[in-house]
Amino acid sequence: MSMRVSNIKAYVIGDANMGSATWASYGIVVKLITSTGEVGYGEALPTLRPAVVNASVEQIGRLYVGKEVERIRQNYSEVVRHDFYLPMSVESVTALSSIDMASWNVLGKEL
Repeated sequence: MSMRVSNIKAYVIGDANMGSATWASYGIVVKLITSTGEVGYGEALPTLRPAVVNASVEQIGRLYVGKEVERIRQNYSEVVRHDFYLPMSVESVTALSSIDMASWNVLGKEL
């Protein structure tokens, strides 16, 4: 039985007011949950706009819901083909990368 993505959520951790390099004072962790309850985690580069990264994770994550987690390369390629802004947006790229990491995390646990 294959696992399907049931939910993807981003969490901002840390404090943006902790020092002069505010982008390095916090991080974004992405949690991917499968239909069987398995959980995988990825990390998104917060950039200077964590709210935009969170929104990107949510938008891109919706494309993953219902997809088989094991089809990592196919899922990644499908999103890249359909995201017009991906080449121009660091936020979209880091969101996609974090979901890819979380997918690999789930697959690694399964294997």
